[in-house]
This record gives sequence, C-alpha cells and structure tokens, in this order.
Amino acid sequence: MTVIAAILVNTALGLLEIRIFEELWRHERESFVVAILVIFVTVFHDAGMAVGIGATLTLFLFARKVAHGRFDATWNFTDGTKKETRGNRHLVMPSEKSVSFVTYSIAGTIGYIDASRHYVNLKAIANSGQSKAVIIRLRNLFSIDLEGIEALKDAIYELERKQVAVYVSSVSEQIANELLLFDAFAELNKKGHFTVKTSDAIDIINKG
Repeated sequence: MTVIAAILVNTALGLLEIRIFEELWRHERESFVVAILVIFVTVFHDAGMAVGIGATLTLFLFARKVAHGRFDATWNFTDGTKKETRGNRHLVMPSEKSVSFVTYSIAGTIGYIDASRHYVNLKAIANSGQSKAVIIRLRNLFSIDLEGIEALKDAIYELERKQVAVYVSSVSEQIANELLLFDAFAELNKKGHFTVKTSDAIDIINKG
C-alpha cells in the first residue's frame, strides 16, 4: 500500500501545472489560496470534501466579485501619460496628475446585483471634478437588465450635471438596440457621443 500511495502521489504531482499557480499568485491571490486549500484537503483528508470546499469558496468569491461590479478604469492625463486600474473592487481617484479623460470599461453583465457599484463609481468621477470627459466602454458587456440601464442613465445624468462630457463606445448591436430605447442614450447618439470604437471617442475628445 505504501508503494501504491507513493506512486499515486508522484503521479498527482506530475499533473500539477506550476505555471498556473504562478499566474494565480500574481493575479488572483484568493483563487491561489483556494487551490492550495483544495490540494491539502485532498491529500490529507478526502477528495470529495475538497471538491465541496473548493466549489463553495469559489462561488462565494464569485458572488462577492460580481456584487462589486467588474470594471477597469484608464486615467488619461493631460501630459499624455495614462494609468490603468484593473480588477480593483473600489475606484481610487489618482491625485498625482491632471486628468484629461477617463475610460471606464464594464465587462460581463450589469444587473441588480452590481448596477449600484457602477453608478457609485461614475458618480465619484463626476464629483471629483478631475475629468472633462468619460468614455463608458461596453465592448465586453454581454447582457444588461433594466436596473443596469437605469443605473447607467442616472450616472450619465450625474456626469452631465457636473459638466462632464459622456461617451458610450464599443457596444454590441444587441446591447445598443436596448440602450437606444431610452432618452439618455438616444441623446448621446444624436450628439455623436455613441461611438463604434473607443478610439473614435478619444479622437473627438482630443479635437475638442
């Protein structure tokens, strides 16, 4: 039995992809911890329990991430440089330089769970007074419900109330058809602020 156990452990170790763990350590520390925990429970206790623990923790982390909203922000400074914020749970305003415009990218879905987070982030940009324009980039947005649309509408209102120009870019045809049914987005489209590419919106901002 000892020999068989040694063979199985050696085989299992051979199946581990160290590169994946290195990537998790660099970019997804929480997932790295879950993976290590699953390995230890599998080796020292029970594989079935390990799968259950791993699945439960992964669902919990996923729900927490969704509740905070999936967004990236790119701060374009007046000196031509930029700063990217990727995967953070909270939007942190840069204070070291003057901001020309912000690209706020939303991926996945916008629904009742995370809509308020995007509204809060965009309102914070409006209230900061740091940027003259915001591009809401929806290239990787796959679905949006009524709560999501209402949150974006309210955010656009807050931005425009603070004299911040708003652009919506890179929207799929399906999502665009849903958004353009609402006045806020239809008005942006009339002003030419509903662009096919983010680079188109950037060109308009730079020319202005």
